[in-house]
Amino acid sequence: MKKNLLWMLAAILACGASVLSACSDDMVDNPVVVEQVAYSVNGISDCNGQMVYLMNMTNEKTIDSVKIVDGKFSFSGLLDKDAMMGIGLNKFEVNCWITLFFNDGTPVTANLNDSTLVGSPLNTCLSYYDIEVYRPYFNLQRKVMAMSEEEIAAKEEEIMEALIQIDEDITAMVNQIFIDERNTLIPLAFAIDYFYGNGIEAYDKLIEEGVIFANHPYLKYARDKVAAMDAE
Repeated sequence: MKKNLLWMLAAILACGASVLSACSDDMVDNPVVVEQVAYSVNGISDCNGQMVYLMNMTNEKTIDSVKIVDGKFSFSGLLDKDAMMGIGLNKFEVNCWITLFFNDGTPVTANLNDSTLVGSPLNTCLSYYDIEVYRPYFNLQRKVMAMSEEEIAAKEEEIMEALIQIDEDITAMVNQIFIDERNTLIPLAFAIDYFYGNGIEAYDKLIEEGVIFANHPYLKYARDKVAAMDAE
């Protein structure tokens, strides 16, 4: 029963960019040839000795991985301009927070202890939204994972009510982000949630409206991801 409930928790956020992807261990970059810009990531984490992964969120590939030494880690290299990238202690796992940023050429500093990221105004703002939207879900997930079978059975109704409320809140916040930030790339980070809540037809409307992120590869990836989920 605990496993089933945890899967339901994971499934709610299957529409979130931060989680649920089929992971490949191939260490490759996005093969599409577009303008390349340099990325520079410096970060801190209390998880000394663990690996930290740099990921391309559009093709679900691991770009690089390093070990955390003395509470620090770093990455540098070249990748597609404005590619959506992620940093995490695990690769595309539902119980792992992935800190997102766009490769806009401005160095970023990531704190994996509190999931914050500072970089360009765009990426700093994205970090704020990401935490605001998804932190309540992750807090609930951790709470449930720490419970015994008996505790879950006793509080199942309470947990499901909280889960439903979080799902509604996520949908409302994501819809508002697509209004408030439509002239930035930020909505892309929440596109899977957006299509999950509004239907994949919303993709065509965004294309027709000519939003500035209409041609970003992650938008189509998100549409296809939700379409595949609907087909299951």
